[in-house]
Amino acid sequence: MKIISQDSNQMALKDGNIASGVFGGIVLVAVSGYWAYYLLATPGQQTKIAWIPGIIALAGLIMLFTASSISVMIDKSQGQILFRRKRLVGTKTQTHNISDAVRVELRRGSYRSTNPNQQGFSMNGGQQVMESQTVFLFKDGTEMPLENVKKRSGGNGLMGVGIMMAGEGKELSISQQVATFLGIPFEEMGSGTPQ
Repeated sequence: MKIISQDSNQMALKDGNIASGVFGGIVLVAVSGYWAYYLLATPGQQTKIAWIPGIIALAGLIMLFTASSISVMIDKSQGQILFRRKRLVGTKTQTHNISDAVRVELRRGSYRSTNPNQQGFSMNGGQQVMESQTVFLFKDGTEMPLENVKKRSGGNGLMGVGIMMAGEGKELSISQQVATFLGIPFEEMGSGTPQ
């Protein structure tokens, strides 16, 4: 998330780039299509690995349709917060009154990813993955994200956790700036599940 512009009455925020997700998805689908064509057109190729291009294509399609960008415009003069999430298929727009905003929350959570071996069992416990997301919380209990969920993975030891935490400073600073701009509390949640 970054602040695009700010003056005494307005603040504009943006997070994510839909173009990079769409490009990555198209590349994966194209690679899987070429690989599938190669396997089918070349006699004597092992058919045991024919399912791999399908999985790559599925991953590309998921990347293609889940890529999103979020833009938030806070306008004190009109008393409104405008939220817009753009995806390849459709745009979601919400408007909330600034007076209904209760607080800004930076939610952090972590889990250990699994690295299964060839038999499907996790051998080394995986890597630590930290997730964070900043959201507005409103009086009626609704939430509005200021950014997409950020995931950082590190090693198995304390050094990996230190590296993951180092990237959090920017989100913390911007989250606090948004709360200060609106004159509402800021809260850091250590074990929330980002949405």
